[in-house]
Amino acid sequence: MKPIPALMLVLLVGVWGVVFLGAERVDAQAGGIAPVQDTYTSRNNPTSNLNGQTLLLSYDNFGVFQPSDFSYLQFDLTDVSTSAANATLDLTVVSNSSSAESVTVGLYSVVNDGWDAATVTHNTAPAASSLLQTVVIEGTFTGAVQFGDSTADHPLGIFLESQRVGDGVASMMLRIESVTSPTFFQGTLSMEDVEGTFDGQNDNEPMLMVEGSPTAITLSGVGGTAVAPAPFPLYLVVPFLILGLGSLFVVSRKRLSARG
Repeated sequence: MKPIPALMLVLLVGVWGVVFLGAERVDAQAGGIAPVQDTYTSRNNPTSNLNGQTLLLSYDNFGVFQPSDFSYLQFDLTDVSTSAANATLDLTVVSNSSSAESVTVGLYSVVNDGWDAATVTHNTAPAASSLLQTVVIEGTFTGAVQFGDSTADHPLGIFLESQRVGDGVASMMLRIESVTSPTFFQGTLSMEDVEGTFDGQNDNEPMLMVEGSPTAITLSGVGGTAVAPAPFPLYLVVPFLILGLGSLFVVSRKRLSARG
């Protein structure tokens, strides 16, 4: 068998580096912007930090309705290069134990960005500022829920844009506003958090879809999004080109020695 020509070896090694290290990778959960932190707090456990669990929205209805669990999200907008006025917030309800015909969820702006998911409790949580939108969830629905409007200015987008041109950080809070005809005294909606606590994966984490953030590509399936990857850094191929050139040098030396 004839040895592989040196030039062919260089090409093969270089192509291997580009294909296996430079191949575009599509991350099914990376569309848009994930929270830099998220957590929930509980009225029924006011001094407990509940970070590292799925995000909960719960209500009590023991004669008087009141929300009992509140979820907080925080996003870093400093790398968003264009207006966030048409942004949407995508969430995934992964579990629904509500006995009500419908549950209305409210999304609020939070002006105070100084909270820390690792330490915040219900007693220390920042206050909600303005109601941005409500979404009605029917029955025991689970799946994707979207806040905002990608086609027109919306209170959510207007708030996000004000934060983008301000300190670059946007915090929000979610809670259950009301329920219709509940048959039990309590109910809970569970949403996937940024750590993927529910199923050990990050495929349904909260996502802020903003024009000017990484390009979002909608996929089939609940909460499925992908992102066009950044251009591959060619400097990673250099070691393989050096290896190829080194092989060329070795082969050339051997041929010269054989001729001598």
